[in-house]
Amino acid sequence: MLNKHNRSTYTFLVLFLLSFSFFACNNDDDEQNQTPDVPTSNLEMITPASDTAFIVGSELLLRGLSTRENVTLNWSLNGTAIGQGESLAYAFEQTGTFTLQLSDGEDQVERQISVLGKYAIGTLVSHEGVFGQSNASVGFLSPTGEWTSDIFRTENSRPLGDVLQDMKQFGNATYLSVSVSSTVEVVESDNFNSIVTLTGDFANPRYFAEVSSTKAYLSTWGEFDGSVPPQILVLDTRNHSITSRINAGAGANFIHVKNSKAFVSNSFETSITVFDTQTDAQISNISTAPHSPYQMTEDVQGKIWVICYSFDENFNSPEGELLRINPDTEAIEARIPINATGGNIRSLLQRSQDRLRLYFLFSDGVYELPLEGGGSPSKLIDGNFYTLQVQPSTGNIYTSVANFTNEAENEVQIYSNSGTFIESFSVSFGANGFIFRN
Repeated sequence: MLNKHNRSTYTFLVLFLLSFSFFACNNDDDEQNQTPDVPTSNLEMITPASDTAFIVGSELLLRGLSTRENVTLNWSLNGTAIGQGESLAYAFEQTGTFTLQLSDGEDQVERQISVLGKYAIGTLVSHEGVFGQSNASVGFLSPTGEWTSDIFRTENSRPLGDVLQDMKQFGNATYLSVSVSSTVEVVESDNFNSIVTLTGDFANPRYFAEVSSTKAYLSTWGEFDGSVPPQILVLDTRNHSITSRINAGAGANFIHVKNSKAFVSNSFETSITVFDTQTDAQISNISTAPHSPYQMTEDVQGKIWVICYSFDENFNSPEGELLRINPDTEAIEARIPINATGGNIRSLLQRSQDRLRLYFLFSDGVYELPLEGGGSPSKLIDGNFYTLQVQPSTGNIYTSVANFTNEAENEVQIYSNSGTFIESFSVSFGANGFIFRN
């Protein structure tokens, strides 16, 4: 048992130890909550405030600030001096990636600047042109709405050719299928400078399809007298060359690639030819009788849809079908009749942004078919349109009105996915396709 003196001593020791622990814990907390000293710079690059990109030819007002007195701010690009001062107007005249540097003699701040070609951001519009007049062209709509016509001629000082059929971008190059001229023009995508013109033992090139990051297919009709057969050109998109040719069906036209297979619609026949994209060998033929197949697309389940129709004795195309094909078994799983009563079915088929609806053209407008819920085709947009394409990033529907005798009556019309008109702009003869660079 503790006596009075011992109890006092014990109490004192306990209080001392508790007090020590309390202050030790507080000291630990203080040490944990302390922010280590971080060196701060006296120099700031205000504009640009971060790594950024500009279109070539753009002038930027560079702005910097130093808290040091009596210093000169020096600006350089990739180590080469370009000017001095807190503000400096500078125009980027070459494309590429550059390091912008600001120094006050003590500190230095850097930004990475990407200078893009003048056609790198915006919308490219392909124009078929008037048959026989060699006035096919490509126009460019900038993000600010500025229109530039015939950029191929502008950048290369020569015409593109007769009837531009298709336009696709592969890597940093854009490929242009000029049908009646029987040429393929390859240009640098961001400035449209010519890389190479592909010619040779092929005729009437039609539509491109990407097979891989280094390979593409291009359908061709050949010559109608049989002197040049219909073919699929195999393209190396790294060195922009034709590596081989594959025999194709009559009217080889649109191509859809899925699961290492290429489905090619033979629009002068009633069949789709299937090729192995690894070996380029023909695998099979799918009959689409009684109608001829045209453009294909893919739904949310990965099934392939193709629009088919036939011409009557008056060269009208009022009747056809939408076919759903299983890409694995190559079986036709569904047939949906379509009828353009008093008009014509056209060859274009697109899918909605969510892949749950199909869009297609009759001569009196854009029609849609919901793919879930058992709906039937119905008119979405009224009008006599020449082309149809969905912008992937927005789901907006791009159409064109074509007049091949009066250029002033050609325009592109843009609608929302619900069919609401958004805007239009004037274009050249026969706008038939778009590349969206946003």
